[in-house]
Amino acid sequence: MDLDERWLPIVHSLRERELTIVSIQSRWRRQASPVWKNVADTDLMIEDAAPAFEFARIFASLDRQHGIAGILTDQDEVLAPVAEAARAAGIRFTDADAIAICRDKLRFRQFLSDASMNPRFCWIPKTADLREAVGKIGYPCVVKPVRGSGSRVCYPLYNDDHVQWYEEELAGLMPQLPLHMNWLLKGGLICEGWLEGPVVSAAVAATGLKVAVISCALHLKHDENPCTGFGSVSFDPARDDGLGQCAAMAERLVHELGLSFGLFDVEMILTEGGPKVLEVNARPMGGEMITALALRTQTDAYGFLVDLYCGTSVEMPLLLPDVATGIYKIVAKSAGVISESLDLDAIIGLLPAEVLLRNYRLCPATSVAPLEVLGRILVVGTDVQSQLVALDERTVAVGAAIGVELITATPSISSQLAPLARH
Repeated sequence: MDLDERWLPIVHSLRERELTIVSIQSRWRRQASPVWKNVADTDLMIEDAAPAFEFARIFASLDRQHGIAGILTDQDEVLAPVAEAARAAGIRFTDADAIAICRDKLRFRQFLSDASMNPRFCWIPKTADLREAVGKIGYPCVVKPVRGSGSRVCYPLYNDDHVQWYEEELAGLMPQLPLHMNWLLKGGLICEGWLEGPVVSAAVAATGLKVAVISCALHLKHDENPCTGFGSVSFDPARDDGLGQCAAMAERLVHELGLSFGLFDVEMILTEGGPKVLEVNARPMGGEMITALALRTQTDAYGFLVDLYCGTSVEMPLLLPDVATGIYKIVAKSAGVISESLDLDAIIGLLPAEVLLRNYRLCPATSVAPLEVLGRILVVGTDVQSQLVALDERTVAVGAAIGVELITATPSISSQLAPLARH
């Protein structure tokens, strides 16, 4: 449901298992990622922001005709109605009630039995109440929509001028939101105290019988908006330090929320006082994190996902010993236009050897927006940190070749990855 090009590697695993692929796409997703209509055995399109009963009708019809083995989506826009529809149609999927809690940051924070896992926070039902809420929490703080994930409309505020900027940003954004994004701002905003420390995410798999952390990553930042990720480096979840505490917290949260079936992405900040939870995404992690997991395991990570969501007995993926993966985002610093004479071979020649370039927007004469992700670079091996440092050092030259100034990591990648140093 609403998968994009990043999920194409899963096709091989589906074909190996002799499964029929039914692609269901919202109209907006079809326009952005039309490739699935050519890959799937059956292709369906629905209107944007379709209600749960529309999905339930489709699921029930497909199940009667062929039998549905499993449902997979990583899109927050459709996650809740898909879960409600699956429950109505009697098809196994992630619990709709647990998803409803995770998609609402206020409900999520109120649900947690251990309040010490939360940052200080308060709810902002209307934008007009923003200044009052910020006054309660104090500077610096973070403001974001109650609903949604992925750092959408999420910014740090350091002074009154930033509050005014955020108010103006929201006022300009709200009338422009497409139909499939309207749900984002319907629950108001949440204001949280700023937490110092690296962002850590854990992928937690739940089979119905077992819950286990299968991968962890420390995220990179940049100064343009430190609330948005800039890349990541994987690490062993079994560490016995603060990073290991993050993995343990992630598993505990999944149990507590009743997320008993699926693959989930738990995001935390490792503070000096221990990990604090940011959010739990009740669906597989986004970006290129699945591909990064596939590069780092001894097993077929995409096949694991297929078997998991089909309810087949699975073994948790085994990580390759002493091997890490790194992801580095190619992000536009400001609005611009990519060079008409763009030479992708020349761009690849500027990158360190043996990296994987995922190209999203690197096309000649393409207009790009500030902070738009133009592509991602994946590295794998025993010395990922050095490769990422080399990438960051070459970003200015890559931007010059693209024709658009790019963001670099701030502070340095070496200092950001210090928590990964061996003890």
